[in-house]
Amino acid sequence: MFQAYFVGGYRPADVLRGLGDWFTAEAVSIKPWPCCREVHGTLTALSDILQTHHVSGEEIEAIRIRVGNTNLELCEPGHLRRNPRHVTDALCNVPFNVAVGALHGYIPLDAYTAAGLRDPRVTAMAERVTWTHDPEQDRAGTLEPGAVRLDLADGRTYERVAEVSRGHPDWPLTLEQLRTKFLDCFHVSESLSSSCGTDLLGLVLNGEPEVPLRHLTSHLRPESRIR
Repeated sequence: MFQAYFVGGYRPADVLRGLGDWFTAEAVSIKPWPCCREVHGTLTALSDILQTHHVSGEEIEAIRIRVGNTNLELCEPGHLRRNPRHVTDALCNVPFNVAVGALHGYIPLDAYTAAGLRDPRVTAMAERVTWTHDPEQDRAGTLEPGAVRLDLADGRTYERVAEVSRGHPDWPLTLEQLRTKFLDCFHVSESLSSSCGTDLLGLVLNGEPEVPLRHLTSHLRPESRIR
């Protein structure tokens, strides 16, 4: 695999260093939101403002963001980014996801359904999102930070810069955030109920050191329950 992908341009000693003692899977980021990872820096800064200052979408008059080269591509052309037609257009999209986050306080999966893409409240919020390119935000070969300013209708202004995105090993998700993300998958499922997700989550978190696999998979069959 290394020969195929790196054409011999790798150091075997680095690949083997720490083998059996250090596991790279422990350093994997877990995305809190379903959109592409590049947008997470901006969403982290936005989320931090909303939660710290208890801001609701109705209070927001303008959202001004500074972006690097990569996120600039996910902002333009603005009229298409603010009004995505398909789920693939919405996932890698800064203005749309910022609008969803500002309106809901998080990014629910049903924002990417046909009804979610046409939500007039999201469209109206997206029109309040503007951006400028800031070379200080450019990052070659890695994720860009997020820089957000919120202008509220009552005159208050809040700004945040997020150098590390939420879900990064240096800023891991809380158990409650993981729970919200997990249950949201069942919320939009056409075959598995929300209660099924709650049951499965309870089984995993009940403190048992070992859970039979059949107990877990039984919750992933439509209308099934453990007997």
